This record gives sequence, structure tokens and C-alpha cells, in this order.
Amino acid sequence: MSRLFRTLNVKIPLTTIGFSPEGAAIYVGTENGKIMVIDLRALDKPPKAVVVSETGNRIETMSIQVRLHSKYTFKIAC
Repeated sequence: MSRLFRTLNVKIPLTTIGFSPEGAAIYVGTENGKIMVIDLRALDKPPKAVVVSETGNRIETMSIQVRLHSKYTFKIAC
């Protein structure tokens, strides 16, 4: 029987979460101004971190949208 649930310990307080449009990744905003991208197809790899706020302001909201000629575009409020 395969497991339907998986626990991910990101070790940073999370403030917001969003799914990629096709559902293959989770984007989480953190208390310290980073977005972590968790690839659901490669859960054995660590999440990728993107620094949004150099001063460490928390990520309050975000939305992920598909763009035609590139992967994704983010809209973020710190």
C-alpha cells in the first residue's frame, strides 16, 4: 500500500501557500522573506529557496500564474 500523506519539515514559520497551476509544485511564503518551491514529483530533494525580501520581511500573500513563454510569474506582497 502506498502512502497518501507526506510530512515536509521546512524548519521556517510559513505565512502563505499556493499550488502551481498544474499541481506539480507547492509555493510557500515564509516569515523571513523567502519563497520555498517544493517539487511534488521530487520530494526527496530539498525545496528551492527564492529570496524576495533582502530585509527579511514576511511574505503575506502570493499568487502563481502561468505565462505563455516562460514557466511562471509571481505576485507577492511583503
